Amino acid sequence: MHSLIVVAHPEPGSLTHAVASRIGDAILAASNGNTIEVADLAAEGFDPRFNPADNALFRQTAAPPADVAAEHARLDRADALVLVYPLYWWSFPALLKGWIDRVFTQGWAYADGADGKVAKKLQHLQVHLVGLGGADAGMIERRGYGTAMKTQIDIGIFDYCVARACSHPRCCLNRTAEPPRPTCIPPPVSVVPLGLLLLPDVSPPMPARPEPPRRRLPRDQRARQLLDVAWALVGEEGTDALSLGRLAEAAGVTKPVAYDHFVTRNGLLAALYQDYDQRQTAVFEERIGKAKAQLKDRARAIAGGYIDCVLSQGSEIQGILAALAGSPELMEVKRRYQEEFIAKCAEWLGGFATGGDVPDAGYWAILGAAESLSEAVAAGSVEQTAAEGELERLIGAVVKRN
Repeated sequence: MHSLIVVAHPEPGSLTHAVASRIGDAILAASNGNTIEVADLAAEGFDPRFNPADNALFRQTAAPPADVAAEHARLDRADALVLVYPLYWWSFPALLKGWIDRVFTQGWAYADGADGKVAKKLQHLQVHLVGLGGADAGMIERRGYGTAMKTQIDIGIFDYCVARACSHPRCCLNRTAEPPRPTCIPPPVSVVPLGLLLLPDVSPPMPARPEPPRRRLPRDQRARQLLDVAWALVGEEGTDALSLGRLAEAAGVTKPVAYDHFVTRNGLLAALYQDYDQRQTAVFEERIGKAKAQLKDRARAIAGGYIDCVLSQGSEIQGILAALAGSPELMEVKRRYQEEFIAKCAEWLGGFATGGDVPDAGYWAILGAAESLSEAVAAGSVEQTAAEGELERLIGAVVKRN
C-alpha cells in the first residue's frame, strides 16, 4: 500500500509534524510492501489561493495548472490519503483548505452528471483525517464541534468524491500547567488500516510474520521488466486498459515504482513507442550488416526490416499511436525516431547516389511510403511480399534519381 501523508503546519517542530512522522513510521513498520510520500504543504510553498486558472479548470476550459497537476499525480499514485493538521476554528487551516479547493477538482475528483447524480472518482483512496487542537474533549462534544467537523469535512468533502473517510480522530491538548500531553477523542482512536494508535507512548505494531524482502532490480532492468509487462498487457487487454496502476499490479511492484519510471500514462505509451523504435533499429542494423554493399540488397533489407518490425508488434503499435494521437509526447518521440531513421538511410544509401547526395525530401518520401505500406499490410489490405517489393523499388528509384 502506498500512502500520501499531507501535513499542513508552518513549524517543522510542531506536534502536527511529530504525529505525521509517527504515522509514517507506523505505516512502514506494518508491512515491507508499504511505502509513503510526505507532502509538507508549508515547506513546499503550495499556494492555496484559488485563481483564474483554477476557475478555468473548474469550467473544464483549461488544463490543470502545473502545481495542481503535480498534486493530482501524487494522489493517483496513492492508495491511502492521510491528512494531519491543526484545528483552526474547528476546521482545516487555510493552507489545507486551499489545497482541497484547488486539487479536488470537478472532472478529476468528482463529476456532476446531466442526471443530477455525482460520480465519485477517487473511490480507490482510503482517507484518514487526523486533526489536532487545544480544547478538551468535553467542550468539543458539548458545543457540537465534533459533529460540525464531521458534517463539513467527512460528509461535505470526502463523501462527495471518495467512497468514505476511514477515520476522523481529533487529538486534543489539555490546557494545564504541565507540559501538554496529546489525548484522543474518543480515547484511544485506532486507525486500523494504518496499524497505529494515536498515542505517542504506544509503539506501532509489527506484523506477526515479516514479509520476505523484495528483490530490488537495477533501474535499467526494472524498466525493461515494466516495458515487457506493458507490452503483454496491451496484447492481452488492449491499450485502453493500460494504466500505471494496472502496470504496477501486473508487474508486482508498487505504483510509485511505475510512476517513477514513466510519470504519466502518456509517458508510458511514449516509452513503448521508443522501445518499438529501438527494436526496429536493431532489426535494420542486423539486416544491413548481412546485406551486400549494393543498392538493391540494402533497399531490400530496409524494406523487409521496416515492414517486419511493424508486423511483429501487430495491432499493439497502432493502438499505442492512436492513444498518443496529438500528444506532445508522441510528437517528440516520433520526430526523434524519424530523424534517426533518415540519418540511417543517408548512411546506408547515400553512397549509391550517382549525382551526389540524396536530398532529405527523398528520404522523407521513403519513410512515408514505408509507414503507409506497413499499415496496409498490418490491416490486411496488401500482401507483405508485394509491399516489400514496392518499397524496395521505390527506394532504388529515389536513390538512382539523384
